[in-house]
This record gives sequence, structure tokens and C-alpha cells, in this order.
Amino acid sequence: MPVDDEFGGLLDRESVLAGGVPARRANTVLFLIENRTAQLVERSRHVMDRFHSQENVEERELAFLEAFAVGNEPPLRPKIQALERYAPQWASLVPRNPRVQAAIAHRLGEKYGFAHDSIPGIRGALGLDNAAVQRAYQRLYNQPLDSIFTPRATLGERLRWAWATLGGWLENRPPFWTAYALTLTETVGVTILALPIAVAGIGPLAGVAILVALGVINVLTIAGISEAVSRSGTIRYGSAFIGRVVEDFLGRAGSIMLSLGIFVLCFLVLQAFYIGFASALQGATGLPAMIWVVLLFLVGLYFLRRESLSATVASALVVGAINIVLVVVLSLLAFTRLRPENLLYVNVPILDGKPLDPEVLGLVFGVILTAYFGHLSVSNCARVVLRRDPGARSLLWGTAAAQVTAIVLYSLFVLAVNGAIAPEALSGEVGTALDPLAADIGPVVYVLGSVFVLLGLGMGSIHYSLALFNITRERLPTLVRPVVTLPRRQGTLLFSERKRDGLRLGLVYMGLRGGKPRFRLDIASEGSPQRVETTTAGSWEVLGPNGDPSLLARLPRQDGHGSQLTLEVVEADQQRVRLQVTSSMRTAYEGEPDTSGLDLAGVLTLSDSEAGLISWITRKGRVNLAEAAEYVGRDEDATRTLLGS
Repeated sequence: MPVDDEFGGLLDRESVLAGGVPARRANTVLFLIENRTAQLVERSRHVMDRFHSQENVEERELAFLEAFAVGNEPPLRPKIQALERYAPQWASLVPRNPRVQAAIAHRLGEKYGFAHDSIPGIRGALGLDNAAVQRAYQRLYNQPLDSIFTPRATLGERLRWAWATLGGWLENRPPFWTAYALTLTETVGVTILALPIAVAGIGPLAGVAILVALGVINVLTIAGISEAVSRSGTIRYGSAFIGRVVEDFLGRAGSIMLSLGIFVLCFLVLQAFYIGFASALQGATGLPAMIWVVLLFLVGLYFLRRESLSATVASALVVGAINIVLVVVLSLLAFTRLRPENLLYVNVPILDGKPLDPEVLGLVFGVILTAYFGHLSVSNCARVVLRRDPGARSLLWGTAAAQVTAIVLYSLFVLAVNGAIAPEALSGEVGTALDPLAADIGPVVYVLGSVFVLLGLGMGSIHYSLALFNITRERLPTLVRPVVTLPRRQGTLLFSERKRDGLRLGLVYMGLRGGKPRFRLDIASEGSPQRVETTTAGSWEVLGPNGDPSLLARLPRQDGHGSQLTLEVVEADQQRVRLQVTSSMRTAYEGEPDTSGLDLAGVLTLSDSEAGLISWITRKGRVNLAEAAEYVGRDEDATRTLLGS
């Protein structure tokens, strides 16, 4: 496995497996730990993305797999806080060998700065509190193990550790509260600022009645979606993508309708967000609205380039909690200016002979329904909750309780604002309710409202821009060219056409035969599954203009004839093969990435003498039991037991 020069150059099998080289073995283990942690961090950064697709996630997974394959640094370099956060997930990579554990600790101390009390998870995973590891460190480096710890953290480091601690605490709340908090923070957004304007024409009491009625309907609908999501194998055993759930229940047509609906929604909501953001900040700062539009657009382009807003569970909960507190504070300020005549104003169409005004009713119902729009976040919420509560009761009751709380918050805000401001003043607004509220109460509304607008409208516009970008990119044909490593008979490369019932292929490496790599290709198409085995040493065009005739003859109709798939062998041995993949099909990897050479994770758990035996067998190529017994200095029965273990 080639690794960065920072790790000491190339590590061949002999240098890795040979006993008595703890530093090299530690570098290799740390390489694996950092890659696994980086992959977990990257997943956490997208867990709360709105409307993300399976294809986008698979592309990110392939990027990490390619980093494994070529021995490069991962696309995202983890910080020490992330290593501590995910210590339970990478602890199995650490061998129970005091010398190697001590060497890993030494490399960590060289690369990162941390205090003793900040890393209980890392200390436990590496056994740093174990006397044997401490003695091994003293022998290897002629200094105590405590020398790897920094005596005092800087202010910035203390803040990063505080955020990491808060994030870990938030993400480990009981499942019910996780479902409740995530659904509530995703539902109660900046649309609340438009509710007083929407209901101003009919009066606050009538508006609250409609809010409650539609809210109860939304409680039932979100409970139904939670039930459907919890019963979906796509969510439980795959990835949490609402589009896949819709496709499973309603077919390809339902999935296309969902994509079109989300596209239209994102396009329209973005316009509303830009107008609301610009008008609110223009009132607060006096700068022209166009400046704020351009600024928000540039910020959106920046995050589109990064393809991420780092929407972790913790960040979503913190931002959502701040927004809800701001809503409550603004409501309390508005109640100080409550006027009964405003609160009792009623102008409901049809009642008392009043004419029906479709424009007013459309505004009322449209804004209220948009305010309750948080149902698609249930799939993201399920990804977090179902792992800890497979029975899904927490998901069902948590999402329903969040909608009930949203009804209360919306009603509170409407009664407060519409009770404080005359209906004719609100009806003429085209942005948010902040301007008339600030005119009545004072500049403090602009201060609180600006924070709410920045966190709500600003971040919301970036979320919807990313969603629009992802939906558009998913529908465009693209070629992927990752370099991946397949271990023999373990990992599988999966290729699938974009249509629902299209061709699906699974590639498995079978080892060398006659000095050439041999592959098994599993074909899933119409009819019974089929299997093809072939040997190739160079480039294999599976599908395309010059596709494999033996494979194409097995495919019904036009399956695979419009797709491209070419595999080029870069390097191969008996244990694994490295491939350059060129494909227009969706590409994913199934199995644990293994790029470390001769099952490194298992080999590194051996003692130095056992690792030396493996190294000797590897160099010899083939040995019999008598030769192995002579090498280790034991009888044949003891040697057979040793080799069996």
C-alpha cells in the first residue's frame, strides 16, 4: 500500500508485516484510522442536507475509496476532535500490541495537539492508560507517555473542544427527543415571518383557526410519512433518501413527480428567500436590497463550489434552537404592544355577506402550508433515530409532537404580531413582518430579526441552492473515473443504470489465474440472474461501442446498450486488484475498504513473533508444516495450532 511521504515512503508487505517495526506499523494503522474518521465526518456533514440524492452520496464514498486505493490523504483531513468523537468506530483497527499502540500515540502527539483530559475516547481505544503501553513507550522513546500531551490549550482549541463536546451531547440524546428536535427545527423556519402578513386580511383569530386546522392535518400526514419511512427497507438497510422511498411505493413516475415538485419548490422558494433576506436587511442597515441579493448570491456560489454546508445534526439543532428562541422573544416583545381591536379584527370571506377573494385565500393557505413544510426531513431524521430505536415509536411520536409544537409557536407569533400591528399596516407589506414590527417597537426588532434572517433565510437559501444543484446534476449523464481496490472475494463494485428496472452489475475479484487477474460479473436484468467469469490483464470494455460480445448477448432488449463501462487493471496480485473504472452508470462499493495489503487489520493484531512468521511465509511463497515448525522452533502440533489461529 503506497502512502504519503509523511509516513516514511512506500510500505511493502515485508516492511509492514515484519516484526519489530512498530513505527511503520503505527503509521499504517494511523493512516487507516484517519481515513475511516474522515469518511465518518464527511457523512455527518451531509446528514441534514435537504433533498440529497443517493448518487451524490455514492460519488463522495467513491472519492474516499479512491484515496484508500492510491494511498493518498482523504478528501477531508480529520481534526483531533473528530478522532476523539469517532474513537469507538475506529478502535477495532488498533492491534492489542503495546509497542504498536505506543508508536501510534507517538505519531498522534507529533501530528496533533491535545490535553490528557480531552481525549478519553482515544486513550481508551489506544490503551494509553495501560501500564504495558506506558512501559513500551518509555522503552521506545526514552521518555514518559505523558510527553505527548500539551500542558495548556489555546482559546481556539478550547472552543473547538467545547463545540465537539456539545455536538456529541446533542447527537446522543434519547431517540424521541432527537426526532422531536430535528423535526421541529426543520419545520419552524423563516416562513413564520410571513404568517402575520398572510392572515392580516382575514384577522388573527381566523388565521389561528386555519393554522390549527391545517396543523392537525399535518400532524396526521407527518405521522403517516414516519410510518412509511420506518417500514422502508431502503431507509432501514440502505441510505435515507426520500426519493427512493417514493420510488419503492409509487414507482418511477412517482419519483419523477417528486423530483419535479422539489425542483419547482426550490426555484420558487429561493426567490422568496432572496426577497425576504434583502428587504429585511435593507430595513435594518439602510443598504440597498440589491447589495444584499448579490452578496447572498455570491455566498451561495461559494457553498455550491464546496458542495456542502456542513449540515450536521448538532449544527441543525443549535441553529434551530436559536431561531425558536428568537421567535419566542419577538412574540413577547410584540405582546407588550397588544391592542384588543387588532386582535378582534375579523374579515372572513362569505361571512356577513363579504365577497370571496381568491387572492387572499390563496395567500393564506399557501403561506400556512409552506410554513408546515418539513415532511421531507423525516427521512434524514429516520437515518439518525432508527439506528437507536428500530421499533420506530420514537420517530413516530417525536415527529408528531414537533408538529404540535409548531402549531403552538405559529399561533403565538400570529396573535402577538397581528395583535400589536393594525391589519392595514401588515396587508401592504411584501417582505416580512419585521419592518412594521420594528416601526412600532423599536430597533431591537431589527437586531433580533437580522440574526433570525441570517440564520433562517440566508442558510435556507444555501440549502435550497444545493438541493437545486444536486437535482439538476443527478439528471445529467456523467462519466466517473475512480481508481478503486478490490480485495479478493470480499468487496463488490456495483454498477446500475439510472432507470428503475435497468441493468445492474456486480464485479468481484477472484484472484490470479495463470498470472492474470480473474473477475466474476454478476448480472441482474430481466429474467434470471446470470454470472460471467473472465480473465483479463489489461483493459476490459464491458459495455460501450466495443462492448464484450459475450456479455451483450446475454442482455435482453436494449439493456446496457446505451451505457459505458470500462475496467483497466492498474496492479494486481493474489490478494487484491487495483482498477481504473470509467463508467456512465451509477457506481458504488459494497464491503469494507481494504487497501492495506494482506489483511493488515488482522495481521497487526499479531505479536511480533507471529507477524515475523507471516512475513517469512510471504517471502518464501510456499512452505510445509515441517519447515514452519523448524522456523518457529516448535513441534508440528504446536505449529499447526499456531497457524490455525
